[in-house]
Amino acid sequence: MRRIQVSFNIFALLLAVGSCSFASAPPSPYTVTFEEISPGQDVSYYYNNPRYALDMVPGWEVVGSAAHGWGTPHSGTQAAIWNGNPLFGTGWGFGVDAVSEYTVRSVGAYFTTAPGVVLEMCGFEAGNLITVRIGDTDGSWTNRYAEINSPTGRIAFVYIVGISSPDARYHFAMDDLTVVPVPEPSSLAALLAGVAGFGAVLRRRTR
Repeated sequence: MRRIQVSFNIFALLLAVGSCSFASAPPSPYTVTFEEISPGQDVSYYYNNPRYALDMVPGWEVVGSAAHGWGTPHSGTQAAIWNGNPLFGTGWGFGVDAVSEYTVRSVGAYFTTAPGVVLEMCGFEAGNLITVRIGDTDGSWTNRYAEINSPTGRIAFVYIVGISSPDARYHFAMDDLTVVPVPEPSSLAALLAGVAGFGAVLRRRTR
């Protein structure tokens, strides 16, 4: 009877640990197209779920091409713009909550800017700052791709800041945001370690 109980406990542990380890991991990589949301809707919390675990600062809004007037989005009919409080940062983090936070290897998107608008996309990487320039002082961008990369895969937060003027962040659109998360290195290891540790406890109890 003890052997049956031990086997059942290990099987239950496999199911429990397995479901906990893999359920919350976002796909790698993933692309946010902004097509799932109604135009004009705030997207700040829409993608803050286990599928994406993308925590966008309040103020991001989805619009159709006619609303921003700078041409069509890179894909579909909608893109994201910033229309938030000037006191807020224009950015996003990774993770549904503090427990599920994760870091990423790269973040990229297609950007369209108004003429003369210049911004920077900045990635915070364990105390370092990785930046890429967006826009042109002598022209504009139309669905041009910009990306930041971390060789160590430790980008934890991304900001977009105005360079040409503080209001520059109100004059761009972003589409097809692509994120490459760092794969969860410990999911399988944690599962096996948990089973091994649980088995050791059971062996001691059955002696």
